[in-house]
Amino acid sequence: MVGSYLADRNILVNQPKDGILAAFGNARYKLEGGKVVKSREMYFAIYQALAEDERYLGLFKEFPHDLFDFIIVDECHRELDLHRESGELPDER
Repeated sequence: MVGSYLADRNILVNQPKDGILAAFGNARYKLEGGKVVKSREMYFAIYQALAEDERYLGLFKEFPHDLFDFIIVDECHRELDLHRESGELPDER
């Protein structure tokens, strides 16, 4: 089984990778700096590391489209901000 964890900031990627999932050792790999290792079971990345534009190579192209059994996308903070802006939640920051 191969999984991926994506977020928009390094701290949001590093927390689970280096915290609760640290016990998985070398099964984990953080995609960054244009380097790809294809022999791991857990991949972590910020969106920017996978993107393709004038600055980034598009690392997502290095993987077969059916490789990942699951992908976790950390966007909870954005959802909370939207609810706060709409008045559905109090602003308790």
